Amino acid sequence: MAKPVVSTTIGAEGLPFRDRQELRLADKPQEFAQAVCELLSSASLRRSMGAAARERVVNRHGWDTVVERVEDVLQQVVWSGKRAIAA
Repeated sequence: MAKPVVSTTIGAEGLPFRDRQELRLADKPQEFAQAVCELLSSASLRRSMGAAARERVVNRHGWDTVVERVEDVLQQVVWSGKRAIAA
């Protein structure tokens, strides 16, 4: 949804985002509050961070990417089935 996010390190664990590029990471309460305030006070930072996160998600998990992966898997299944029948 192209919204900026502030998270703890544990909350963002496993996500493909980089601190200060696609989200803000802050583990201490004061740092977390400061990151939220920074985003609230800067519309351009909110837009750029949200757009960067959305771009990364769309590139990795958008329909075009997912369909390509599914097609690749289906082709592998078909080819392995043909080889099994030929053997």
